[in-house]
Amino acid sequence: RIRDPRDPCGEMSSPLALVTVLAAVGFRPAFRASPTRAIQHSHIARVALPSRITAAADGQVVGVVGATGAVGSEVIGVLAKRGYPVSTLRLFGSERSAGKKVTTPLGDVEVEAFSVDAARETDVIFLCVDGDFSKEHGEALAAKGGPLVIDNSSA
Repeated sequence: RIRDPRDPCGEMSSPLALVTVLAAVGFRPAFRASPTRAIQHSHIARVALPSRITAAADGQVVGVVGATGAVGSEVIGVLAKRGYPVSTLRLFGSERSAGKKVTTPLGDVEVEAFSVDAARETDVIFLCVDGDFSKEHGEALAAKGGPLVIDNSSA
């Protein structure tokens, strides 16, 4: 758990921990309701977290798309350093990266080939990819019942 003197209980709740991790790596929310609304309401504190995020006490299934790149590696490191409650870490990459074992602070993880269906099985997914990829897949990932999508692209 992450200690925060501003929190009356002395520990951050899962949603507050998520916001702290996201702010630490400079991410902005994406595709909650619509891309236009996400752009208009782009400050991380304004994100309404899905109920499965706020209710998960044992950690969330966290996905990182572009996990083998510099930004993806940084996100994984910050999640570990900040003690974010990750029950399962899923790493997604290109067909070329699929099957590669990656050593992370959260353990060794095998990279999966990206697919929208597989990525939607996560609770939170970080897009550490280029803007075109985010534009192509972001809305489908965040469609009703999907994960919280955090986009670090230029889209």
